[in-house]
Amino acid sequence: KLFLDGTFRRDISSTLPEGSNKYNYFSVALGWVFSKELPNVEWLSYGKLRANYAEVGNTAPWGSVDDIYTKPTPFAGAVFFALPTGKNNNNLKPERTFSKEIGVELAFLKNRLGLDVTYYITNTKDQLIPVNISSATGYASKFLNAGDVQNKGVEISLYGSPVRTRDFSWDIRVNW
Repeated sequence: KLFLDGTFRRDISSTLPEGSNKYNYFSVALGWVFSKELPNVEWLSYGKLRANYAEVGNTAPWGSVDDIYTKPTPFAGAVFFALPTGKNNNNLKPERTFSKEIGVELAFLKNRLGLDVTYYITNTKDQLIPVNISSATGYASKFLNAGDVQNKGVEISLYGSPVRTRDFSWDIRVNW
């Protein structure tokens, strides 16, 4: 009837500066199958409430911490090296995403019809972004922890089995 799941993870990134390259994140999820408490409600085949919280880390792309020369295509057979157009940053931190979600799953008529409704909110902080800078610096962009974005919304899924026999079933699912 009651489910509790959890995770813990520790990453060490080779593409972030030492001192900022180790980070932890976790998740926890709780689910309650409340339909087990309602055995006399025949029209309800399944009912579940759920909630979860999760954190996720993300590392920088390779080559975004230390400045390195680039090797363009040789010119007239001569190999040469040049400064990159992007300024790298040895003060970068890992990008972090924090998510919260609650939802309900319902099935009716011996699982022939069902509904899943979810509300979620996600925040991504310290996004690793190459930001445009003045070309007077000698560069066109610089990697920064610059973003803070929030996504939130509702997701609704409706499904049904209009045809179900011993040897065949036709299932339809609509997601919004």
